[in-house]
Amino acid sequence: IELDIFDADVGKDDHIGSCTFSLAKAREQGTDTLQAPVVSKKSKKQHGFVSVRLVFTSNDSLKKIEKPVASSSAQHL
Repeated sequence: IELDIFDADVGKDDHIGSCTFSLAKAREQGTDTLQAPVVSKKSKKQHGFVSVRLVFTSNDSLKKIEKPVASSSAQHL
């Protein structure tokens, strides 16, 4: 996941920086808590951290996609 961080003052919102983190650990273990550095793409300087707590919940209500079974009998004319 990549987050873009902007300020929230009156007028134009200025881009502060961005951070990137993975969902893999939360998906595998159910939760993850991490800090990702916020880095400006222009200056390459760090502007703090974003603290994130992720909780992965599987959605059992989604239908599983079943592959169609190939027919073993073919008709030839």
